[in-house]
Amino acid sequence: MSLCSPEGYGYGIPMHYALFEHSIFFHSAPQGHKLDAIRENNRAGFCVVGRTQLQPDCFSTLYSSVHLFGRIRMIDHPPEKYRALQLLVEKYSPEHRQTAQAYIERSLHRTAVLRLDIEHWSGKIKTK
Repeated sequence: MSLCSPEGYGYGIPMHYALFEHSIFFHSAPQGHKLDAIRENNRAGFCVVGRTQLQPDCFSTLYSSVHLFGRIRMIDHPPEKYRALQLLVEKYSPEHRQTAQAYIERSLHRTAVLRLDIEHWSGKIKTK
């Protein structure tokens, strides 16, 4: 995730994410530099690079990538927060759904959930 820090510097953070419809969801600690940056300027970028394959003999890499742009905000509505956290569990720990459900219920009050609503995007791919 790319943000502009309150001091005016670029601020990039690797994040776990889940895509649902036209939004990207993230979880976070309920305070910190990232949330300060979002409060100051809610414009954000998010880049994902996938399917990489090194091509050492030609000094290159095959890849696909997408860069998303939009506005990010904290979700305060508990049912929406809960659903976003379920999306993250389904993506990263699907075999632990029941354990995660109890964990989410215990941690919901102390977990920030962020939603990036995608306004536009750009992609790039190199296949040969």
